Amino acid sequence: IVEGKLRGGLANALESAAADAITSATIAPVTAPDLLSGIRLGIAQVQELGFTPASVLLNPADFAELDIATSAGANAGPIAFGSFWGVSPIAASAVPVGTAYVGDLRQGVTWFDRGVASVFLTDSHADYFIRNLLVILAETRGAFAVTDAHALAKITVAPAGVAAKASTK
Repeated sequence: IVEGKLRGGLANALESAAADAITSATIAPVTAPDLLSGIRLGIAQVQELGFTPASVLLNPADFAELDIATSAGANAGPIAFGSFWGVSPIAASAVPVGTAYVGDLRQGVTWFDRGVASVFLTDSHADYFIRNLLVILAETRGAFAVTDAHALAKITVAPAGVAAKASTK
């Protein structure tokens, strides 16, 4: 049970590291009047460059807002929608509100690792044996990197005034 919980914690840390790598990379921007339109434009941009977008990384608050908007438009009530135009949403707190990243994460982001995750248990520290204490350690060595930024598009929402000016032209 403990090992499972520790490995789960490692998985959460790795997911956060992947989101941090993506949000700190220089990725081609797409500006749209709203996030849903931006996701579709981002899909087109990534496809135009020869990649197959499969995921959209977005803030949990934006994900909830899009989910509510699409469920209201479908007149089907609160049901679980699996994607936006066939692209699976992934909620990540590391992504700022009003921003999303669309793309082919398998091609654009690489996990560099040095072995597998390891879990250790010992009582061999100071007086832990005498006090009947155990130390548990879970670790992995690696890093995520955006290795092909063309496989991703950064979606941002235009400020309301800019969107209004653009629509009058």
